Amino acid sequence: EYCSGGSLRNQIACDGPLSVEMTLILALHLARALSALHDLGIIHADVKPENIFGARRTGSPLWKLADLGISRKAGNVGHAASRACT
Repeated sequence: EYCSGGSLRNQIACDGPLSVEMTLILALHLARALSALHDLGIIHADVKPENIFGARRTGSPLWKLADLGISRKAGNVGHAASRACT
């Protein structure tokens, strides 16, 4: 899907820091996206400004989380973490 606003990284580089209002909207949209993924048992594993894209929905800002390339099933996370600690 094409997101006309570009990545969060590019927006910050071009326009400077987000306003408090935009930051709260971004946080809400990311929380909803991550919650939906977690409900499906998926861990995104690569949340960063380059994977967050801006769009518009009837004039209001809309943030989308992209690139699930290294995502994994939630059950696999604990096993990897426990192996790393032993």
